[in-house]
Amino acid sequence: MLSKTLLAIAVLAGGALAGPVEFGSSELDRAIAERRINPRLLRIKTEVAADPPESYRIVHGLITGDLRGLMYGLLEAARQIRATGRLRIAHGAPSLAIRGVRLWLKDLDPERFRSREFWPPLFQTLARNRFNRFNLVLPGPPVDVESLRFISQTAADYGVDFTLGLWDDLEGQTGSEMGEALAKPLSACPSIRNVQSGLDPDAAMYVVRALHDSGRRVTLEAAAGMPAVAAAAAGAGVPFQTWVTCPDGARPEGRRPFYCEVPHPPRDPRAIGVILTRLAEMGSAGFEIDMPAGADAADSSAPVPVPYLAWGLLGYGAAAK
Repeated sequence: MLSKTLLAIAVLAGGALAGPVEFGSSELDRAIAERRINPRLLRIKTEVAADPPESYRIVHGLITGDLRGLMYGLLEAARQIRATGRLRIAHGAPSLAIRGVRLWLKDLDPERFRSREFWPPLFQTLARNRFNRFNLVLPGPPVDVESLRFISQTAADYGVDFTLGLWDDLEGQTGSEMGEALAKPLSACPSIRNVQSGLDPDAAMYVVRALHDSGRRVTLEAAAGMPAVAAAAAGAGVPFQTWVTCPDGARPEGRRPFYCEVPHPPRDPRAIGVILTRLAEMGSAGFEIDMPAGADAADSSAPVPVPYLAWGLLGYGAAAK
């Protein structure tokens, strides 16, 4: 019988678990096949455990963690198998809870937005590099809700929380129009976890109303220094968090959760490490950086790794590889 900390029975790696664990298992299976190891000689079990969020442990052919932690543990096991052909005891836990990237839809080819082939490799790359958040900033309503549903669900399949970004350059839409337009994707896309508002306070009030009326627990995010929006969200029962611009921004007043937007992220791992240390000292929940819109942004097999990917690994606490 499993201990009380274990919430599910053990399954063989590569079993029929859906979502993040399935992806991690497939990566491990592929690593075993690449090494030409007989799978019967490397029977690895997984157990869902009530450990701290996103953490994992690898011990004696067993990997434990929550669903996202299991995925990370399986990805680490795959890395070890590729490197040495064997497993060693390992433990991982996130240094920062939020490790996010933001993509402005206006910078993306419209065909890619509607593509069913573009998004899975992107989210696989983000998951492998320990990003757990993806923010897609819309150019304004109307939006292709079916494509948005596919993108947000695909993100969830790889353990990445999907954020919908709404900003002031939304092609002249009024706050009322944006609030009405937001209702449809909130209803059709259950994998939307957050709505990031870069709107002025008056327009943001319509977003608060749309989130309240959706009947779902979706977090509203706004820049620091908008007490009226924060108060309206609290009054409507809408979860709220704020962000500040870093590394030069100051910690917001009060105890409200916040994260840091890094508008010009450095590429050198040492410089990244300095900023991440600064964020931890501030008490920031994590970071969000703008993802390059180039064709190689989702290509984890490129000869030279895409520099922004180091942010996810270092933000989790893993060495940049």
